[in-house]
Amino acid sequence: GVHVLGMRPSSAGNDGIGSPAPRPLALHPLQKVSSTGSLLSLQSPLPPRPGSSGSLTVTSPGSPGSRWAARSSSGGSHTPGWPRERARTSGSISSPSSPISRKLVRSSSAGSLSSAPGRISCGSSPSQQRLLVPECIRTEFVRYSTPLNGPLSRYNTKQVLKFFKFQRYIDGAENRGVAMQGLVDVYQYALAHCCEWLVSQATLSTYSINKWMIGPVTKEPNSAMAEHLSCKKHLPTWFISHYWGELASDLLKSVKYQAEVRSLSSNLTFYWISAYSHRQHELQSDICPDYRQSSFYKAMRTANFKVLLVVNLSTGSALSRLWCLFECLMCCDRCSQVLDVAGCGAEQIELLTTGLTTAEVLAHTYYPGRGHATKVRRESTFPTELARTVMALDVTKLEAGQREDKARILNCIAGQPLDEEPLEEHERYYEASRRIRGLLAGVFWHRAMAECPGQHGMKKHRAFLEELAKMIKGDWWKKCLSIFVGGCCMDNPEMVDLVVQCIPPNLVRLKFDFQHSGLESDSFTGLSQVLPKSLQELSIDVSGCKDINNACVVRFLKQLPDHVQKLDLGLAETKVSPGLVMLSKDALDAMRKWADSTPAEMEGILIAKIASTSQAALNDLAAAQVENDRKVALENMLQLAPARVQGHVRERIKADLALLEETKKIPSDV
Repeated sequence: GVHVLGMRPSSAGNDGIGSPAPRPLALHPLQKVSSTGSLLSLQSPLPPRPGSSGSLTVTSPGSPGSRWAARSSSGGSHTPGWPRERARTSGSISSPSSPISRKLVRSSSAGSLSSAPGRISCGSSPSQQRLLVPECIRTEFVRYSTPLNGPLSRYNTKQVLKFFKFQRYIDGAENRGVAMQGLVDVYQYALAHCCEWLVSQATLSTYSINKWMIGPVTKEPNSAMAEHLSCKKHLPTWFISHYWGELASDLLKSVKYQAEVRSLSSNLTFYWISAYSHRQHELQSDICPDYRQSSFYKAMRTANFKVLLVVNLSTGSALSRLWCLFECLMCCDRCSQVLDVAGCGAEQIELLTTGLTTAEVLAHTYYPGRGHATKVRRESTFPTELARTVMALDVTKLEAGQREDKARILNCIAGQPLDEEPLEEHERYYEASRRIRGLLAGVFWHRAMAECPGQHGMKKHRAFLEELAKMIKGDWWKKCLSIFVGGCCMDNPEMVDLVVQCIPPNLVRLKFDFQHSGLESDSFTGLSQVLPKSLQELSIDVSGCKDINNACVVRFLKQLPDHVQKLDLGLAETKVSPGLVMLSKDALDAMRKWADSTPAEMEGILIAKIASTSQAALNDLAAAQVENDRKVALENMLQLAPARVQGHVRERIKADLALLEETKKIPSDV
């Protein structure tokens, strides 16, 4: 037990040491009684009651009649609610771990008190037992140390916890995906209470939500907001990169619009957002010397590098934030990344997508070419001026919320120790800047190529396209690249030349998508002569280009460099013969052999290919029919009375049916 008594100030100075008052005061209802001994003083931040010194004292055990109490130096009347009332007036009282509560001074009659946080050592002997502060006292210290107003006030914390209770811990930040409904719930709560926070609805941002909601509700359990929204582990399907200073409504609108355009299920789609998925009170794992070990990269890898970048169309703020572009940098080495850009305007949301959406793919399946036309029309209102802000991008000039974050990110890029002062110049800064510019230029490339500025603006637009092509080609470190111009007007050789200018020099894999672009045969043939020497795998899809025929395919194959080891041609909806369409699915050696043959041999090879493919299709159909007949027979046997089929035979029938179902399962990507 520890004894708290009011003390008069010492004549020696303002060190809080005083002599014990002659008369104890009555106990406050919240304080605890124990039998302890002599007196020691503990300085208190409480403002003094009129006519008293206002100090609190602590006594060590050993003196009879000691107890937990509060008294004034005057020893006069006692106000029952004074400690609570004075705490409300002053706003705080120190907790056991605060510097004030650890300022313990030696008394004349007792030994010493230890200044260790949360523990008090009593007695004059070093061997005397160390005692913990009682739980009720610790609770009261925490209560009085909590501010009356502000984000961490007891009232605000209780209000948020009432709606967002902690459910369970989820290991690994990459496993804390948030559903759409969770984002809606948080935003609606913030919208309803932002007036209490003195925050306008027009300026409500993720910073405000983090300050008033996420920070207070996750402080005590040291949790992530996602652990208050769900008790289950949800693997993210999309990674959201955005600037916290933008409006929270823009973020929610962007996520909703992207889900609508891409036909995403609200129950099966989970988003990784750093404000929700990170434990905000332990952010040591945000940046690592190897960024592949950071939680950001792990979450992005779990989402298969499907990223949604949210940008303000008027300010382009996310394109000037170091955190956002550092996250984009993690995608540069991927061949199959999907980077969508959602632009938040004053009236509506614009969206640039990588490739076609699900609805556009279905439209293209039933009516070839309609999906690409739909994409061009949907993205036609996205402002291309936003891409101009990327042209002068320099990672050393980007902004970050805290100076320490910028230093750690730059050191991570440069491969330096994270806690050191970042270098002003480094070759990896130059590399990172060029790679990010190339990545973002590739995102805007299809939108820029599809624009038709008219005769007067063509010269200016072509200069803009040349700048974009220069940025894409400037990523010398890129090993694989996909260039999508499906649905654009590629019947002009100058436009094809712009596409060729995009090819970096060190590529290993390259994919062209010219579907329904009107690509001419001469332009198609010329592509084989501009390939980099390091290229090994090539994919070209010219489906829907009516000028492509057998002759131009032959010329293309004869001019194709020997270092290309794999070729994938898409020749549907062209003038190419059906036999060549089937042959294009074979290995490159078979196509080279066909191109080097005489015209008569070419025709014979294609006829044989059609026959073999047709026979294989017939065999597959016959095998499918046999399997279906066997399945029907087994199901009919199960319908017989149990007396007519023995138990072990029935189990064997069920096993055979299960095996048939397993073999008939179709992969999800077919």
